[in-house]
Amino acid sequence: MELFYYYTDSAKNMEPVWFEYGHVEPIWLTNERHGGKSCVFQWVGSETRIRNQMAFATAGVYNGAYDLQYRIDRLLDWISHPEFNLGMLYFNEPDKSGHRYGPNSTEVMDAVELTNEGVSYLLQRIDQIPELKDKVNIIISSDHGMAYTDYKTQIIDVSSKVQTYDFRYTSSPATLDIWPRPGRDVTDEQILERFKGIEHLTAYLKKDIPDRYHYKNNHRIAPVFAVADQGWLIAVKEDQYKDLYGMHGYDNANPEMHPFM
Repeated sequence: MELFYYYTDSAKNMEPVWFEYGHVEPIWLTNERHGGKSCVFQWVGSETRIRNQMAFATAGVYNGAYDLQYRIDRLLDWISHPEFNLGMLYFNEPDKSGHRYGPNSTEVMDAVELTNEGVSYLLQRIDQIPELKDKVNIIISSDHGMAYTDYKTQIIDVSSKVQTYDFRYTSSPATLDIWPRPGRDVTDEQILERFKGIEHLTAYLKKDIPDRYHYKNNHRIAPVFAVADQGWLIAVKEDQYKDLYGMHGYDNANPEMHPFM
């Protein structure tokens, strides 16, 4: 384990190593390999050259400042040209508001309304463009739901409960991936035992991760994995979270983890 992915590090996140694995590829490249032309606005990975190939048109490094109407206009400017047969667009709401204010907040309801208005605008624009009217198939997708959290009271302070000198980990607010440190005389099973007694946290050996997670058959996955109870946040340092009232990444059997679309 030599490389770590941090979503906040835009430069390193563009490295192809994160996207080149086996025969897996993003759909915009599959389209290109079969003779199509793809235009992709701000979708994760679209700024990266994967196997020395990119979508025919992209918007470059992600910029959350673009509003939804601008993103739609830019995408339609591209796809109205006859050479394009696939367009993809990402918008960061209501995810952004859900994290900051919580899924039951008025701010999330406002973000949902904004997104709904964006879909209406998309449909209106398509009807106004002769090259696209009655010729476009639209798929609207979402990758997760959101659960309420309280960064002040629902914290699992891992560093105060487990000695970490002989293993390494990467963490999100909801999960931990844990590796033994090279040269340390410690087994995966011994590491697992250290985490078993931590309240509001469930730890697994890689082979025992529930099948429904679809998260145990890749060599990049750590030998020990832990997930917090829904609504709890895993902290590996003091004062790690500020103004975090919504999170995803918990057990996908929980209805709150499902999109409402």
